[in-house]
Amino acid sequence: MAALQAATPATLLAHDSRTLELARYHSVPFQEYRGGSVDIGKAYEEADLDALNQRLPDTFLAALEKTIHRLEAKTKELKKRLAK
Repeated sequence: MAALQAATPATLLAHDSRTLELARYHSVPFQEYRGGSVDIGKAYEEADLDALNQRLPDTFLAALEKTIHRLEAKTKELKKRLAK
């Protein structure tokens, strides 16, 4: 996930149902991992970043809006406390 946040192409190795669900929900490229060795070159070649790149702006804006809303609420609460 850190690689994708840093705009570095990556593939998630989904080792359980939770990581698989998150990868699908967020359109993160993934391969199901069942143990053993992984062919990194093949994983890289098969990584489809198009869905992630299409969804990322909307996902980022939604997260940013939530953060702004939380900050505004905290600022309002702090101003009330300071006014007392």
